[in-house]
Amino acid sequence: MGAKKKNKANKLSRMSEEEKMRYLQHRAAIEEENKRRKEQLISTFLKACHKFVNLQLKFFKSANPI
Repeated sequence: MGAKKKNKANKLSRMSEEEKMRYLQHRAAIEEENKRRKEQLISTFLKACHKFVNLQLKFFKSANPI
């Protein structure tokens, strides 16, 4: 993994200031999109878990009335 960081540093050092700005903005946009997708995936998973737990509770309450 260390080699990749070195290559990125070399890549950035060879770029003009304008190219660096564009590249870093592009990388930031990609990271933001990945963060949004991850949050959406977690949210969907938690909603599914919540529904599953509620179904289990309904089942156990109907099977064992107190």
